[in-house]
Formats: sequence, structure tokens, C-alpha cells
Amino acid sequence: MMKCAAAFSFLSLAASSAAETVRSSGRKLAADAFIFSQHADGFAKLTNGFTQSDKEGFQCSTSEAYVSFVAGVGEETGYMQISTNKWHSGGYRIDCMDKGAHTGYKCAATCSPFPNPNFKDWTYLTFEARVSGSFDPLLCKPSIKLLRRWPMDSSQTLELVGDLVEGGSLIGNDWKIVVIPVENFATTAWPDVNGVKDIYFLNCAANSNPTYQVRRLKLTDIAPSITQVAVTPSPSAAPSAAYWSIWETAENSHTFESADTTCFEQLERLGITTSTDNDGLDFFTITPDPWVSGGLRFGCVGKDENYQCNRSCFPFDTTTPDWSDKLYLTMLAKVEGGITATCKPTITLSGGGWPRHASNAIILEESYVDAGYLTSDEWRRVLIPLENFKTAEWDLSNMYGMYFQRCPNHSGSQPTYHIASVAITNTAIDLVSTPPSSAPSAYTTDDPLLATHRIVHPNHHNWWPIFGADREPAGNFWVTAENNAWPSVPATTNPQTATVYIPAGQSVFYSGADTVKYDKIIVEGSLTIQPFNADVSLIVSTIVVEEGGSLDILTEATSSNTVEIQIEGALDFIVDPEQVLLGIIGLSGNV
Repeated sequence: MMKCAAAFSFLSLAASSAAETVRSSGRKLAADAFIFSQHADGFAKLTNGFTQSDKEGFQCSTSEAYVSFVAGVGEETGYMQISTNKWHSGGYRIDCMDKGAHTGYKCAATCSPFPNPNFKDWTYLTFEARVSGSFDPLLCKPSIKLLRRWPMDSSQTLELVGDLVEGGSLIGNDWKIVVIPVENFATTAWPDVNGVKDIYFLNCAANSNPTYQVRRLKLTDIAPSITQVAVTPSPSAAPSAAYWSIWETAENSHTFESADTTCFEQLERLGITTSTDNDGLDFFTITPDPWVSGGLRFGCVGKDENYQCNRSCFPFDTTTPDWSDKLYLTMLAKVEGGITATCKPTITLSGGGWPRHASNAIILEESYVDAGYLTSDEWRRVLIPLENFKTAEWDLSNMYGMYFQRCPNHSGSQPTYHIASVAITNTAIDLVSTPPSSAPSAYTTDDPLLATHRIVHPNHHNWWPIFGADREPAGNFWVTAENNAWPSVPATTNPQTATVYIPAGQSVFYSGADTVKYDKIIVEGSLTIQPFNADVSLIVSTIVVEEGGSLDILTEATSSNTVEIQIEGALDFIVDPEQVLLGIIGLSGNV
């Protein structure tokens, strides 16, 4: 991890004589608590009584891969930059960084003098921010969420638009003031917004995602004045008018009127759960049984003695949704379980009054899904034209429910669906297209130079990392075979940092007993591993034989010498989200 050895100033509490009322933290009401006000606040500081800690100078962020702290130039204040991507959000960590038996269970290094604060001791969270990126602002809105240390609750997800933001939007080059009433973060499970660990600035799980720059982050009771969006003299359509969120957070799992009334179909029988992933994304999990499917209910789900609706799910206003004039259903999804040619993840709708009608069944694959299929370990976008659900008997008016289907007459396990960000929209998103049926294809973003993964085998659905010396993390390096010889790597090289590259045209013979623990061996030429009057040993995480390359591991029947290849390494969920690496892998090469 990156460390910074500079001297740091503690988070400051600016006292005021304007009010004397005391809350749980013992501070005066009008005081400001600066969480991040300068570059040095991006790194852990020693607490009183401690003169050293291994975590002093560690970055105060949820992930160094996506969050950086930028020093100000001249009179400019430093800021933090959160570069979200399809899989990851990021943000600021307000936590003790070093605490345990070795510190007497006292905090030795922290990212604030009072880690895990109670946000409701103040009235507002304020900061300045700006957002850049090529994302679609109709479908992807910059958003913020808080996470609690324990129990691991998450707050409401708040979109950083409209009345919360100076001028109504963060998009652009100008710094905008953001003022958020702390009570807006509260949920039924976390009403006090106490013990806050992380402030997350969220991604949109799309090909293009927001990059946030944030500075002057503080808690306060006195909100700065901001300019609201100008009101036009005549009605105008809001940018979000073509987007209707159905299920975005766990709060959408129950009726608006009562948290005791669920909006899930078959909640208890199927054990439907809600969770939050490491990036702060809320999702629900449904595993049908062989007889019953599960899903979401819409509209009125309870009435009083006068037959008036008093319990309502989406759209949470006692009305029944009508999708006859809407265009698309969208969501994020993962799937695992017994997926076969005869058991595929499928979704249906029901409604139309009584008796209820069923829609066409839509299999979640091909043109409906990023890359043509769902995986178990990567969120992929789903976009279904509502026209494809419609039947001759039902036009999708008077919606009742959405169902993630079981596989009848299936001897294996049923599919398990993980679902997030369910919405109706009138604006189509561009899914990542299905890879072509010939030749390897790069898994590209909007800029082909940013491609990170590729499909190698058209009949198999794994995304493989694109390897290259310029794609390695800091501290890792490549050595290239020349003159048909195994390259020299110092024995003191740190484990899993060196990659041996054997380019096309090189024929390398290895008969050594190297103690270096290699990260990768990339073979595009040929590599022969064979004893020569001595045992052979090699320690490596992954040997990759690319198209046109060959790997031969040989021993002679008359020789007592052996070949030992130890596979030693750990899965990297960032570079390898589908967990396909580790071991000897033939990517169209000969092994």
C-alpha cells in the first residue's frame, strides 16, 4: 500500500459560541467537523500516546486502486479523486487504521481524531465536488452512500443532483457546493447514522462511469447558501422523466407505509435476501425451488377495512404501474447454480387484472445482456424491450409482479439470481456486444485503448485479461527471453512480481531449480521444461500459453530426475474478476 511520510494535521473542530446545546459527541451545536480539508487529511495520523504505527501514512480510502489524493497548487485546496469503473466505487474511510492486541486495543493510527462518527450529531454533510466522464446522465447519476462499521449497514443512496447541488448538477469543470441533510441518509435499519466507516461515491456498473473530485468535506449545522436550479416559467420535462427506479436499495424491498410488509413474492419460502457488495451496491438474491419462482410485487398489496389501499410497493403511491407505453426494463444481474442448455435464467411479468395474464418469458442471454450471457462474479447489464414481453392478450397495463423463474423438470440445482438497480426507462443503453464467433476479441470500453479483457474461446464465456508489461501494477515487471535463453531474474525478487515473456520465434529450454516465485510465464514462442542431470523446479502463479505458443514438460523414462512445478499465488478479483487464472492455461496454444 502507498504510504505518505508527511506531517499531517488532525481533523479540526471549529467551535462557535452560537449555540451551547450538546449532542452525543459532547461538541457545541454550531461547530464544524472537517473530515477532508487538505491533502494531508488523505493519510492516517498517529493518535495521542502513540509514537509509531505501521499504518501511519496509509491512505484513508476504500481502495488505493480507485481513490487518490491530489495536492493543491498555489492557493488551490487539495482534493480526492474517485475514478469509478464498471465494477468498483470508491470513497473516503473514516476509521481507525491500527487497533488490536498489539496496541492494547487502542487506536494507534486513524483517519480522524474521532473514527466512526455519529453523523446525526450534525445537521448537514457538505463538500465541494465536480464530476467528469462520458456516462449518460439520464441513466447514470452521481450518487453517494454511507457504510457503517458494525453492523455493516448502508445508508440511503442519494443522487447528487437537484436541490442538493449548487446549480443542480456536478457535471462540468466548475466546483459545486453540495449540501446534504444528514437525516436523508437514514434508513429503517440505520436511523441514527452512527458509527460511519466509509463515504462512498458510487459507480453506475456501466461501460462509462463518473470520475469524482471532492474537497472541503465536513459536517456542520450551518448550511452554506447554494444557488438552486433556475425555475422556468413554463413546465419542462426533467432529465429523469424517462427513468423510473423500481428497486435500487434495500428500502425498496418493503412497502412505503410499513417495513413489515414485504414487496418480495415468496420471501419466506425461498429465503429471499438483500445484501450490499464491497462497492456499496445493494442487491437481492432469489433462488427458486423446483415448484415456485420468486420476484417483486407491484402496486397495492394491502387494504384497510374500507378497501382503501394502505400498503403499496412500486411505484409506492398506492397506484398500479402501467408499462404499456414504456420502452425498456433494465437491471444489473449475476447468476449461479445449475445453468444448462435446458435451464437458463429467465424472467417473466404478470398482471392485467383478474385473471392475471403472464407475459412472454425472456431468457437472460444474447442481445438482452452484456456480452451475451450472465456470470456468477461480474455485474452485467440487462436491457429488455418491453415490447418483447407483450402478448396478444396483455399489453403490460395493470402490472402485478416480476418473476425470476425456476427450471421445471430439472434434475440439477436451480439458478440463483443476484439482482440490482431494477428500473424502467425510455432510453436504451448500449450493451457490450456478444463477442464474434472467430478470432480473439478485446473486451473494450468506449476507448479501445482502455480494453482490459478479451474472449479467446468463442464457445466458452470467460473473459481473460489482456497481458502486457505496461499493464502491470506498481512494483511488477516483465523480463523477455532473448537468444532462446531463459532470462535472468535476481533471486531476491519479491514473490509474484516478475513475469517471464517468451515471444514468438523464441525456443527456450528450462532445466533449472529457480527459487524466484514468478507471477506469470507468458508463452508465445515455445518453452520446454526438462531435467538435465538434475531435478527441475519452478514456482509460478500462472503459465499462459497463447495462440501459436507451445509448452512441453518432458522427463526420460530412464532418468531418475523429476520436474516439479509449484503453483503458488492468490486470485486477483480486480484484474481477474471471473477467477480464471492460477495454474497452467492454454489460450489456443499447445500444452
